[in-house]
Amino acid sequence: MQHTTIRLLLVDTFCVVREGVRAMVDGRHELHVVGEAASVAAGVAKAIALRPDVVLVGADLPDGRGADLIRHLRTSVPEARAVVFSPFADEEAFFQAVVAGAFGYLVEDIDAEALATALRAVGTGQTLISPTTIDELRTRMRAAALPDGLKRALTGQEARILAMVVEGATNGEIAEHLSLAEKTVRNYMSNILAKTGTRNRTELTAAVVGGAGRSRLTSAQVLRVPEHAHAG
Repeated sequence: MQHTTIRLLLVDTFCVVREGVRAMVDGRHELHVVGEAASVAAGVAKAIALRPDVVLVGADLPDGRGADLIRHLRTSVPEARAVVFSPFADEEAFFQAVVAGAFGYLVEDIDAEALATALRAVGTGQTLISPTTIDELRTRMRAAALPDGLKRALTGQEARILAMVVEGATNGEIAEHLSLAEKTVRNYMSNILAKTGTRNRTELTAAVVGGAGRSRLTSAQVLRVPEHAHAG
């Protein structure tokens, strides 16, 4: 059976981290470290020049966050699959990484074999983040974009339903997505209309879109690396 070499770029603020990762994975499971960088700008430049298969990205860099680099890669080197490498399980960094398009979020207490296995999995087209988790985070992102006043007035489930209404989802689609009876969704909608002082979906959507502000996005779930990577 022929194995494919996975070209790996390491981007982290600290030289000791990059050298440590190189020592742990270079040559293991057909991984080959092709370069290093210490910032978002340098990481983008190296990725464009080297065209790696996988980019292991520090959660925080001198000129931005790992998520910033991932967004640049999606435009400049779309074939590169990014994985965030964080010193600890950080909810905000995890959320930003997933939204930016990361294929994994690894915590630095991982051992060499698990790290190499995870990077190999990503390099061969797998993801370390399950579709369920991604879907949950996107739902949270929609709810987080609601105006602060509405979020304070609504329950968590009402906020999730309202976010989907604004995107045009029907009661049936909302019921299926949230595993609720359609009658239950209609009851929630009645409560939402009463709390917002609107008479129908059109007025409700207009009120939300007109007053929406930017909110900090957070996640209630952080992925710690499994010993063996599986496709999501």
